[in-house]
Amino acid sequence: MVRYKLLNKSWAIVLAVCLIFTVSACSVSNEGGGKFTAKVAENLDKKLVKANNEFAFHLYNQLTKTGQQGKNVFISPTSISLALSMTYNGADGRTKAAMADALKFKDISLETLNEENLKLRSVLQHADEDVTLEIANSIWARKGIEFKSDFMDRNKDYYNSYIKALDFADPKTTKIINGWVSKATHGKIDSIVDEKIDPQTVMFLINAIYFNGEWTEPFKAENTKKVPFTNQDGLETHVDMMFQNGEYKYFKGDKFQALALPYGKERISMYIFLPDKDSTLDDLYNSMTVENWDNWMANFSTREGDIGLPKIELEYEKNLNDILKAMGMEIAFDEEQADLGLMYDRSKSGENIYIGNVRHKTFLRLDEKGTEAAGVTSVEIKEGCAEKEEDKFTMIMDRPFFFTIQDENTGTILFMGSINKA
Repeated sequence: MVRYKLLNKSWAIVLAVCLIFTVSACSVSNEGGGKFTAKVAENLDKKLVKANNEFAFHLYNQLTKTGQQGKNVFISPTSISLALSMTYNGADGRTKAAMADALKFKDISLETLNEENLKLRSVLQHADEDVTLEIANSIWARKGIEFKSDFMDRNKDYYNSYIKALDFADPKTTKIINGWVSKATHGKIDSIVDEKIDPQTVMFLINAIYFNGEWTEPFKAENTKKVPFTNQDGLETHVDMMFQNGEYKYFKGDKFQALALPYGKERISMYIFLPDKDSTLDDLYNSMTVENWDNWMANFSTREGDIGLPKIELEYEKNLNDILKAMGMEIAFDEEQADLGLMYDRSKSGENIYIGNVRHKTFLRLDEKGTEAAGVTSVEIKEGCAEKEEDKFTMIMDRPFFFTIQDENTGTILFMGSINKA
């Protein structure tokens, strides 16, 4: 265990979470904890998945209210949840209660949370041998700062975190950390740490997930055509639309259609939701609760249809501070009231630490072969001074639509987003 001693009064902790599609945690580092095995995936408690998905919908609904109108949105709620779970291991008192409320962990003990996250990581990483889904965690600490060993041990044992102490004043440190992020995301996200690290920063905690999956039934390139796409603002642009017909899991909801496009051996799928022409994505979001979601998932059935999906490549970045505050975590951002006492012993310096910034970055590519995606979330902690259906359906995504990428066995939503503009 690496130990640290406080260097000065003015300092901060940065916790960064990196989520990606196509990288192996072991390929990034083989120095993580020892409890991670495929066997621990048995008997996964569904309570954690429900909590994570409830957090995802709440977060996404808040996100769509923060000036995202007309913009494409793409996040990894699993990355954000894992990053904040790692941070949660350092929270205490009212801060722990507020984070538990925002993250929907109120009915889950810390021990159970860590054990179930360990199982969930194993389930996801062994979901489908034909799909690449890998999760990696790391903690980068400023040399000379002492953190509680229990906090470090839990993150190492349950999150398989690679732990390294570095000189944050050395320009090479940024390159080392960002190099880990780039490798974990296969170059899709090349940085999470600014070139010059703030003198108050004392830690980066990073979770990385990478996904790369080929469609079970690839689209034929010769069927791709340029067609109009009506953006949320009503303007038309032309996109490369991939066309296909066949049998799909399909659901006709109230003012929307939905279908599932599986990857590999059909353990992971993309679920696409297209509002009717007289409806909007906002109408869909307003009805998107965990209860409704579970009901929708239970009512998909195999139907024959004609579909069209645009080719997409996008990058997305968002600061999540205001959103997480609105969800009930405001005390964790308060330089005086935040209590991260399970991470650091405040009595040794008399100074407090708190969350300064939560940033999230993602990458997405959709084409005829499949999907590649990556995401990074960074948390910075500072010290203060139904209707009747026809036999065959048609579903052409030529206007704004919502989608998720999720594990079929657990129901875990790995990614979610909306395409509002082509």
